[in-house]
Order: sequence, then C-alpha cells, then structure tokens
Amino acid sequence: MRKNLTITAAAIAMLFLMVGCPAKGPKIEIKSPADNASVSLGNITIKAVATAEQGMNRVEFWIDNTVRDTETTSNADTFSYIWNAANATLGAHSIVAKAYDEKDESAQDSIKITIIAGGNGPTYHSGAIDTNETWWPSGNPHIIQGDVYAQNNATLTIKPGCIVKFDEDNELYCGYNSSGAIVAEGTADSTITFTSNVATPAAGDWKSVSAYSNAMSTTSFKYCIFEYGGQSSYYGAFYVGDANIKFSNSTVRKSENNGIVVTTNGKFAQFGDNTVTDCNGYAISIYPEYVRTLGAGNTFSNNTNNAILIKTGSVTTTGTWLNQGIPYVVAGDVAVADAANNPTLTIKPGCVIKFDVDVEFYCGYNDPGAIIAEGTSDSTITFTSNVSTPSAGDWKSVSAYQNAMSTTSFKYCIFEYGGQSSYYGAFYVNDANIKFSNSTVRKSGNDGIIVTTNAKFAQFTNNTIADCNGYAMSIYPEYVRTLGAGNTFTNNLNNAIRVRTGQVSTTGTWLNQSVPYVIEGDVSVEDDINNPILTIAAGTTVKLQSDVEFYVGYNNPGGLIADGTSGWITFTSAIPSPSRGDWKHLSFYDNSIDAQCKLLKCKIEYGGSNEGNVYVSEALPEIKNDSIGHSNTYGIYLAGTASSVYPDPDSLIANNTFYDNTSGSVRVPPPK
Repeated sequence: MRKNLTITAAAIAMLFLMVGCPAKGPKIEIKSPADNASVSLGNITIKAVATAEQGMNRVEFWIDNTVRDTETTSNADTFSYIWNAANATLGAHSIVAKAYDEKDESAQDSIKITIIAGGNGPTYHSGAIDTNETWWPSGNPHIIQGDVYAQNNATLTIKPGCIVKFDEDNELYCGYNSSGAIVAEGTADSTITFTSNVATPAAGDWKSVSAYSNAMSTTSFKYCIFEYGGQSSYYGAFYVGDANIKFSNSTVRKSENNGIVVTTNGKFAQFGDNTVTDCNGYAISIYPEYVRTLGAGNTFSNNTNNAILIKTGSVTTTGTWLNQGIPYVVAGDVAVADAANNPTLTIKPGCVIKFDVDVEFYCGYNDPGAIIAEGTSDSTITFTSNVSTPSAGDWKSVSAYQNAMSTTSFKYCIFEYGGQSSYYGAFYVNDANIKFSNSTVRKSGNDGIIVTTNAKFAQFTNNTIADCNGYAMSIYPEYVRTLGAGNTFTNNLNNAIRVRTGQVSTTGTWLNQSVPYVIEGDVSVEDDINNPILTIAAGTTVKLQSDVEFYVGYNNPGGLIADGTSGWITFTSAIPSPSRGDWKHLSFYDNSIDAQCKLLKCKIEYGGSNEGNVYVSEALPEIKNDSIGHSNTYGIYLAGTASSVYPDPDSLIANNTFYDNTSGSVRVPPPK
C-alpha cells in the first residue's frame, strides 16, 4: 500500500544544496571594429569583452576561419588582439572571438569587416575625361569635387580597392553628350566604394553614378558599393538613361530616394547578385519593356518602398519577369503587344504585382501579344492593390483583348481588389481565346470576370470567384460551353453567372456550376451550318430576367436537351420576389431538331408573360416528368390549329405536373 509523500520547503532547499544550481556559460561580445566596418590596410585592433561565472580560461581570435591568437590574461574583462593586416587581401573578412570558461564551455561572437587600400591620396577629380584614364587604389581616396564625365569615346577604368568620395551635389557619369564608358569592376575580396565625402555621411549627400544614352556597351559595374547618394528623386543613387550596361554583385544602400532609376529605354546586359537596401524610395524604378533584363540572385531589403516600380509603357519583346522576392508596383497601364515581335511576357511563380489606382495590365489590344502567368499550387502569382489599406475596386483589371495570342494563360493566380470599372470587372476577356485555371478572383469592385461577345476559354477549370460586388461572371451564350468543371463561386453580391443576350450556334454543354445562370436577354439555339445542340446539365438552375425568351429553331435548325433525370433542372424567374409572368417562355419553333429537343424532369415556373411557360410551334419536343407552374397564362402553349404539328396534349397532361397556371395546364389548338 502506497504512503502519502509530503515534500517540505526545507527538503526542496536541501535538494538544491545537494545537486547545486547549474552555472551559466561564458559570454563574449566583439566591441571593435564595428560589424560591417571598412578599415584600411595596417594594424587592426580587435577588442572583445568576455565574462564567465565559472571563471574565464581563454579567448581565441579567429580570422577567416583560422586561429590567429589565444589570450589568457585580460584587462578587467576586455581581451584584445592586434592583427597585422598590412598585406591582407582587400575586401571582406570574417572575425570570430571565442570564449572558454574553466569547464571548457564556450561562446562566440562574429563580425565582418571590409579592408580597403590605404593610398597616397587624396586625389581630386572634376570635369571631362576625354581620353582613357585609370584610377588606382594607390590614389585613395579619390575625391569628386565637381561633376566628372567620360566622353569622346573615352573609358574611365576604376580598379579594385578604389574608394571614390563625392562632395555634395556631384555626379560621376558617362555618355551624356558623346560616347563614353565607365568600367568599375572590383572583386569579391576587393570592392570599389562610391561614398560621401561628408564627415558624418547621410543619405542624399551626393547625386549619382550615371550611364546616359551614349554610354558605351562596355560600361560595367561589378563588386561595387554605392552609398549615401540619391540626392535627386529623378536619378536615384544609380541612374541608367537609355543605356545598356552591366551591373552585378554590387550594393546600393542609403540612397535619399530610389536606389536605382532606369529610364524608358534603359536596360541591363547583365543584372544579377546585387543588393539594394536602406533606400528612402523604391529599390528600383524601371519601364516594363526592360524588366526582363533584371536577372537572378538579387536581394532587396529595408527600403522605404521595398518594391520594384514599373512605369506605364509597353512590353514589345518576349521576356520573363522573375520573382525578385519583393513586389512589382505598376504605376500606369502596361500593354503587352507588338505587330512585328508578337511578344510573350512570362511571369514566374511567386511574383506579386501591385497596381496603383485606375491601372490596367493587358495584352493584345492593337497588336498581338501574350501573357503567361502560370504559378504553382505552392507558389501562386498575385495581382493586387498597391493601396495601403486595399479595398474592392482599387485598380482596373488584367485583360486579354482580341489580338491576345492563344498561348495566353493564367494558372494558380490570385486577382484581388480590382474591378474598378463595371465594363471590365477584375479580369476581362475581349474576343480572345485563353486559358484560365486553378485561379482565384476576389473582392472585385464589380463583376469578377467579364467575357465579351466572341471571347471564350480554351480552358476554364478549378477556379474560385468570391466576394465580388457584382456577378461572379458575365459571358455570352455561345461560349458558356467553354466553362469547365471544378469551379467555385461564393459570397458574390450576385452569386450567379450572367448570360447576355445572344445566340448558341455551336453544340456544347452548360455544366452545373452550382450557381444559377441568369439570362439577361433573349437566347436562341440555332445555326444553318452547325445545327447546334445545347445540353443543359442535370442540377442546373437557369433564371430569366423580365420579358426574356429562351428559344430553339426559330430561323435555323437547333436543339435543346435539358434532362434532369439525375438532378432536377430549374427554369425560373431572376426577380428576387418572383411572380407569375416574370419572364416569357421556353420555345420550340418549326426549325427545331425534334429528336434533340427534350425537357425531362425540369421545373419550369414564373414564366408565361404571354402564351405559356413553354411555347411549341410546329415542333415535336419531348416534354415529360416536368413540374410546370406559376404561369401567367398556360403551363404549355401549343400554337396553331388542330392541323399544326405539336405533341399530344393528353400525353403532356398525363406525364407532367401542372399547378397555379392562370389559363390552365395545356392550350390545345382549336380546329380550323
């Protein structure tokens, strides 16, 4: 039998005395140099503060993964080591300080520094460079006292390790009035630094490094640091004016405005592995045609607008917008089209594209063009608002116009807060044939998707349309058949698919999309060449607006099969509070293809504004097992006289259910 066990406070205290409280391990912090500091060649003093409750045993100083010194004595808790770096490699180095206590438990701290060459300078520069010129680190620091510019086919070469300092309001540039080049190619171990000559530097101290329209294609910047520039919002810290240059492995930081500004025809022959950080504007400002020249491996962080600004313009050349890890912000309409190039813009998975107010992003308006935005289930592409507190209708639409190429495709995309215009919706298809799948349209200011007269989908499956302030979709009757399966429509103001007035001239099926089709105007099924048969899938609901007729075979052959055997098909009023006679009728005329005209297990109600819910004139549709009611006239109206062609009235009465029809169940044609 167990005994109760009582542990007293005294017993707990005794346990602590027996076991002992675990002591804390050592602590260490490097106090100098500062992390990311730039230091000159020569002796570098490294100081660290270390403590340990168990007593300090030693502190090790590591340079670039190699132990350089071990200190066992200290002044108070401060340990130091003087590194003779007179012949060290220029560029980045790592410093680690490790502390060990008497129990050999350890802790460490690490920093990075950049060693720059000491020079015989300062060397002062201003004015034109008309012949080839080279700047060496032995002349450090190089001081820009007035604008310096390469022209007349001259090349300014800046060697690794150079430090170039700018007095206020000065610019270094090439190719403004005539051809010129700047080649500033550092190395990973020996960067080139463009910085402020102010004693206490701050963002915007100087203007920019710039390449203008006459900059030679040899112009190149590699392993460079640009800091404290960007005095002008027009230039940013680095400016490309209609030039084609290389820019790689470089850092732009602490600009007063944008980091990099690229004008209308400015572009990059190479742009990769760069960093833009801590700028008081956008990371990059560029035009749409040359976003494709932004390569991979770039890092953008802590900028006031940590995004890539895209100005209004056209994409006329096939290319790709990479996922740069930050949004693209589109400030004005962007078109993808060109008569000669037939461009395709590919947007990579993970991209986020934000739109300013009233902006449209489109392809194929006047000339051919395509957009391929195909994300993945794990990495969607998002088209959204650039308003700080987004709401429905902030921007216009993503659109595919009549010259959109058939390769245009949107897959695993999100479209949100668009639909500023009731004409476009959030996504607009104008007489084009595109693919749209696995995508979401939400929070549109109007309809979610609007499809014009001759527009259709080569694929439309597994999409979601939700929370839109209009219809989920608006489409014309001929191409309702291109709406595929797996789609979801929820919480839209009019949670239905609006079908405009028009003609079905091609055989196809209206699938049950789990929301009603709302017929806005008369719809006919007929064509003298195609002899179309429209099938309405079981379970479908079709709602008709006031005075609307849905008819078959009036002028040309056509058929309608509405077989609800596996799930009732409903034809009813689109009026919120329905009443008899809200709409006209379902009609079969003399050009109906009788064998392909069937109303089976359909619920047909609130029609009959004239004649009846169902109207038959010189046709023999199969009408059976239907529920027909709330007509303002007859349930079924058989037109003509006794000699006309029509189904047997007795069979119609026997095989269907009629209720609440003002004029009766079936109108029987009178004798001649």
